[in-house]
Amino acid sequence: MAAAAPADPPAALAAEGKRPSISAPGGNALPTLPKATTWAAVADSEDDDGGDLCGTDYLDLAQLQLERLLLDSSSASAPTLAGAGGEVDGDDRENEDLEEAIRRMQQRALLSRLEKTHAAETALDAAGDDAAAAADDDQGPMLEQRPEVVDDFIRNFLVAKGMFQTLDVFQNEWYDLAQSGRLAPEDLAPVPDIYHKAAALEETVRVLRAELDAVKAVADAVQARHDKVCKDRDFFRMHHSRTAQEKARLQNDVKRLAQRVEELDTAVRNANAKLEVAVKDRAVAKLDRDKWAAKFHASLARGASSAPASPGPVRDGEDTPAAVTAGASRIPAPTAPVAPRTASNGARRPNGAGGRPARASPDGGPVTAQQPPALPKKKRARVNELPAHDRPNPHVSGAGAAMQPVRVAGLREVVTVKAHDLAVSAIAFHPRKLVLATVSDDHTWKLWNFPTGDLLMTGEGHHDWISDVDFHPQGTHLATASGDMTVKVWDFTRAQATLKLREHTQPVWSCKFHDTGAFLASGAMDHTAKLWDLTTGKCRQTFRGHSDSVNNVAWQPFTNLLLTCSGDKTISAWDARSAQCAQTFFGHGNAINGLAFALAGGHFVSCDADGIAKVWDVRAAAELVSVDLGPHPVNKVTMDMSGVVIAAASNDGTCKVYNTRDGTRRDLTGHRDAVQACQFDHVQGDYLVTCSSDGTWKAWN
Repeated sequence: MAAAAPADPPAALAAEGKRPSISAPGGNALPTLPKATTWAAVADSEDDDGGDLCGTDYLDLAQLQLERLLLDSSSASAPTLAGAGGEVDGDDRENEDLEEAIRRMQQRALLSRLEKTHAAETALDAAGDDAAAAADDDQGPMLEQRPEVVDDFIRNFLVAKGMFQTLDVFQNEWYDLAQSGRLAPEDLAPVPDIYHKAAALEETVRVLRAELDAVKAVADAVQARHDKVCKDRDFFRMHHSRTAQEKARLQNDVKRLAQRVEELDTAVRNANAKLEVAVKDRAVAKLDRDKWAAKFHASLARGASSAPASPGPVRDGEDTPAAVTAGASRIPAPTAPVAPRTASNGARRPNGAGGRPARASPDGGPVTAQQPPALPKKKRARVNELPAHDRPNPHVSGAGAAMQPVRVAGLREVVTVKAHDLAVSAIAFHPRKLVLATVSDDHTWKLWNFPTGDLLMTGEGHHDWISDVDFHPQGTHLATASGDMTVKVWDFTRAQATLKLREHTQPVWSCKFHDTGAFLASGAMDHTAKLWDLTTGKCRQTFRGHSDSVNNVAWQPFTNLLLTCSGDKTISAWDARSAQCAQTFFGHGNAINGLAFALAGGHFVSCDADGIAKVWDVRAAAELVSVDLGPHPVNKVTMDMSGVVIAAASNDGTCKVYNTRDGTRRDLTGHRDAVQACQFDHVQGDYLVTCSSDGTWKAWN
């Protein structure tokens, strides 16, 4: 038999901080009830909300329910004490009644203590909840979880798994071991809550991940800012390099100007010295003139005083008295002009007034200086005037109108010429001959025989890169625009620049002759375009209105309408006679780099830095066609003689040819660098020429 249990084992266990286990009076374990009968009642003890009880509350309710079931079973087992014949022995009946009464009293006492313990724990839990609620009011919602002791943990595990027989055996053995002191202290200690720690670690990981995401976002922002700073640094470094180059160029210019100033100072000093010598010689000559004039007048006076009185008036045909003849013979006769005397230092010395020899009057009067001959009046320079009306355009009904469009698919490369050491920036065809002009960043322009590529002429004179070139309508002159802020007109017969136009304050991007040949238009980085009179070399009109650089200019054929395109994304049409803006074309989304008219003059094409080319109707001021040739910028654009096919010089090293009528497109490849310009020949209409930053030009047929 098992040893006797203490009088109040639940109290002892409660004193040790443990939950009381259920035992029968006398130290024996309670009888094991059938599983269906015992734990069905436990299953019925779920809360009213349908939630499952767990933990210590679940065990307390299970113990209370077991106590009630044991009491019911003991009371129900009383009738079974009778014998088979229905008679009961008196002593046995009394012993059984006494034992039954003692058992019931002990069970009631045990049940009462369990209920009191449960009530106390409920009160403590409520107090703890109130304290936690008060703390939550101050510090926010918090989750508090108390660790379970070892025996409660095992009981809960067995209940969760449905191992109720094992639970009964465990409770008996655990109680016996605990009472006998054979359990180690660590067996009685609370069970570490690994799940709670895992949840805490998960919360920590979540917080750290959130912080990591925030740090990543900050790092991305810092990286983006760093990239922007790097781009700004590269931009300012390039700008600094460009500024340093400009500074070096300006310093060289200043040095040259200083040398020129010294030379001019030396020339001025020499001229001043010569002027002083000339003034001194003039003063000496004046004194000599006065001295000889005084001697001459004295000799005249002496001759008059020594002559006899005249006998009377001299009649026609009478002889003159001898005295008069003798007196008159002393008057020097008029002589031929004497060459001016020369001083010892080589300066001319005047003889008399005006530097000519003094001559005596035939009648013996005072000596007067000979008057210099009158100079011819200088002819006033003729001022050109723009035609009052538009002229007939021969290309509307002539060969240009009957010209067939260039076959885009049939273009092929026929010749390649290495023209310049640096980039070829622009090209132009002679209006009557197959002669090609090229200009370059190496400050020179060249004329080529086309299409053989033989060099005909080279011109030098600009101090910076040359940006544009155009032939005079008569083919006798060539105009070039340069980064040295000048436009020069070159005469082929003299092989030199005969006119230098410099009123722009920044580099000049474009220049175009008027169809009359008497005017030239130019556009520059100073946001203006100018109209030049080639006879006087003066600026006749200044077209102001753009808010950015004027990148290209073009005349509508046989009219006075000038078109300018700018970095402000607009195209302006100007009346050259009044300098008034007649129309503004909007539609491009980036800086407009080039424009060109069709020979018929009814429409023109423009291109921008986004690679977009647009065809416009001049009269309606409306967009006709828009084609995307990007994404690289288009530098220049041109039209063939029919006005149907456009060619665009792209920054990706190709020339893009597009038929606006049927949408046919082809990219001409072959250049190793950006294509700067392209041009159809307007003599035969069979060739397309492209020039590139690789220093070459190519002909396509």
